[in-house]
Amino acid sequence: MEKEIAIKTENVNVIYDWGKPSETKALSDINTTIYEEDFVIFFGPSGCGKSTMLYTVSGIEKPTSGKIFVLGKNITEFSPMESAKFHRAQIGMVFQAYNLIPTLTVIDNVALPQVFRGISREKRLLRAKILLQRFDILPQADRLPSELSGGQQQRVGIARALINEQPIIFADEPVGNLDSKSAKIVLDILYDLNVKDKKTVILVTHDPSLLKYATHIIYMKDGFIVGEKRFSPKQREVTVSSQLEQPFVSSLSGFSSQSTTISPIESSAAEKSKKREEMAKELVETMQIDGTETARAVEPKIIQTEPKITAPQKELTIGELIKGNREQEQIKK
Repeated sequence: MEKEIAIKTENVNVIYDWGKPSETKALSDINTTIYEEDFVIFFGPSGCGKSTMLYTVSGIEKPTSGKIFVLGKNITEFSPMESAKFHRAQIGMVFQAYNLIPTLTVIDNVALPQVFRGISREKRLLRAKILLQRFDILPQADRLPSELSGGQQQRVGIARALINEQPIIFADEPVGNLDSKSAKIVLDILYDLNVKDKKTVILVTHDPSLLKYATHIIYMKDGFIVGEKRFSPKQREVTVSSQLEQPFVSSLSGFSSQSTTISPIESSAAEKSKKREEMAKELVETMQIDGTETARAVEPKIIQTEPKITAPQKELTIGELIKGNREQEQIKK
């Protein structure tokens, strides 16, 4: 049985500082198709455009031109509100820096996305416990993120990404901050979600040892897709990473994660990546509904158990969330 298309891009381009002397093309004529239940890896050296591609394809960033279809919907035509609703229901995000709210317990971090869907506290905590149990971190449910190891925090991040049962999971360098043992646990979880839960997983990495997890590898360099390779699930099961690395990566000039040359694209992409990281961190720390903070530290171990919600519930864009937080910071000053 032929798989359905999960994501399709048509002539996607992303240009930073368009029309200015510093104009940089981060993505050039991106055309690719990702099928449901694929485990996709965007692979390439730092600054090749792989993270820009992930954030653009996931709908967090808008392309300069081109079309992106996710589950049959042209997300490039969405309004900010439509994009927020679609993203919440269909896409889960896993970040390298975890982006957990430091003043919420583990279980409340996992359950938080369901607050914005109006799910009762009893139901969302039950769902969160099921996920924490599955990822072997239920004993840490009432702890704060700072009391967990990096690997445990990333498992919490994955659980949060799955709380709304989204069919597509995007992971931006999910094991970049982890030791090898913790990294394997996290990658095995993503693999399990792909194989057993039939989730479409899209992962960004510059580490060739992770290629063994993929059924579809997209090689990137200087903003272009320079190669693609697909594997059946059976081929993946018997393939080791060295068999993938040598024939393809070594044949691509300059395709080395150890490269020290910084191109204009890499420099611009690094700045963009830093901005994304700051935005994501600020967002998860300041999630609000009608201006009411969902979480605020009272004392190091005293946590507000129930985020306040006004009715009717208001949908907020990322920009509105960040703007509201900045206004509150100015008032406090």
